[in-house]
Amino acid sequence: MHAIREDVGRHNALDKLIGAELLAGRTPLVDSIFAIPMTIAGIAMLLLWRRAILRALWEKVAYCFVTLFFVGSIALHAKTIFTWDTSYVNAFPAWYPYLAVVYLGLIGLFCVTRQFTAARAA
Repeated sequence: MHAIREDVGRHNALDKLIGAELLAGRTPLVDSIFAIPMTIAGIAMLLLWRRAILRALWEKVAYCFVTLFFVGSIALHAKTIFTWDTSYVNAFPAWYPYLAVVYLGLIGLFCVTRQFTAARAA
């Protein structure tokens, strides 16, 4: 048990508890939920590497970076799931979320604009 909040008046104790957990930086449940799409994305990008149409060198480098980003995050999320510990979040500087919004947006844009060759019939 991380925290206890009492229900006073119209305020909801669960809202206070969730807010306290978020402010304290203890968000293992949220991190565990993010592990699902990150794992799927990492595995999918590894499997689709040979079918990706990457004409320019920068596309190949970017695809490699994005794949490593997603695959590398699997270990980080797995650590959170198994240990229920998010202390690694404190290693990031306060300005990091603003940078993350930019580069995650660029990763998303890159991913949705890729083309792949059709699967061959067996």
